[in-house]
Amino acid sequence: LTDQFGKQVSLAEFKGKPVVLTFLYTNCPDECPLTAEKLHATLQELGNAAPNVGILAVSTDPARDTTSAALKFSQSHRMQDYWHYLVGSKSKLAPIWSAYSIYARPTQQTIDHSLGLYVIDKQGHERVFLGNDFTPGQLAADLQVLLKE
Repeated sequence: LTDQFGKQVSLAEFKGKPVVLTFLYTNCPDECPLTAEKLHATLQELGNAAPNVGILAVSTDPARDTTSAALKFSQSHRMQDYWHYLVGSKSKLAPIWSAYSIYARPTQQTIDHSLGLYVIDKQGHERVFLGNDFTPGQLAADLQVLLKE
């Protein structure tokens, strides 16, 4: 997939780092901006350890999430330099949604999609699934454990 800067990115690049994987869309009116803000707060809480964590946000809206939309969303939530907001065609995104049991269905104005995030360890194993009610402190604590492994 392609990130907000037009760079090709794959999960395999992050082997050796804990990764937070979430599924968002740039036109989301409620939960996605909140998730982005909580991820930013988590990184603030991690401090100097933040660069040792990979964060991937995968689009659930292939029709409207372009590279420029991903960059604008990333900038508005102060995440452009901290995560890879990944966009692509439906044919490229659908297998990733399927692999993580994510549903993404367009409605008239929004995308009805699964919420939450996966925390993946340095070896690429899913270790924690957090619902959208996660707190930055909770996520930071999980990541600190994985960083020490």
